[in-house]
Amino acid sequence: MVKDSDVLAVAIEDAYEKKEGELRESGDRLYERATTYFSLESLRKETVRYYKEIVR
Repeated sequence: MVKDSDVLAVAIEDAYEKKEGELRESGDRLYERATTYFSLESLRKETVRYYKEIVR
């Protein structure tokens, strides 16, 4: 959820003005980051880590 409509508006304008190649590169980087940091394996590791902290 975006809480600052001005920031969202600027981001949309920037995306609109970028060339297709730049958008593709940005999308690829975002996809790589999302699959790295928000994967099921990452979730599993964080859950196990938190569980170990709790049971100490």
